[in-house]
Amino acid sequence: MELNEGEVLELPDWLRGALTQPFGTTMSEDQVVEKLKNSEALVITVGDETTKTLLRHKMDPDLAIFDLKTHREEVKHSDLPKHFKVKEKVENPQKEITYGLWQAIATALKTKGHKAIQVEGEEDLAALPCVYLAPEGSIVIYGIPNVGLNLIEVNNGIRSKAEELMKQMELIKLSKKKNGKKK
Repeated sequence: MELNEGEVLELPDWLRGALTQPFGTTMSEDQVVEKLKNSEALVITVGDETTKTLLRHKMDPDLAIFDLKTHREEVKHSDLPKHFKVKEKVENPQKEITYGLWQAIATALKTKGHKAIQVEGEEDLAALPCVYLAPEGSIVIYGIPNVGLNLIEVNNGIRSKAEELMKQMELIKLSKKKNGKKK
């Protein structure tokens, strides 16, 4: 699967329920920290609170994706953008995976170091392309409000599940100026 320039994946309402089921293992903060303590895996965080959780434990994710919102409410005075030296800004509306977000994730996963993608809009669906594009053995973590953290260990089975969900989303062709890439 590939998302091409001028394309966006949009989540249809009928598919929303499938995405409420955790992909990986739901864990507490302490369980995630313990799991990552001696791990050599590439770690990807999706969400402001998830990223802050790792940083609070002195664990820098290899890739952090955040939108400066918590529970869809804007967070003022967030330190997340300042923490990462290498960051890219992309536009990504609610219920969508834009080409800009897809490309930013793909590019970030090909380079070494700690990187961040700051989303203008919403990053909720970013875990899907992260799971699909990340190398085998990577760990993708995102938060489930009022429940815990979902930790996904990337393998071919979970990658196939992410691909299947994205294939069920509506593929929309857009004009080039609405591609999700921030100029």
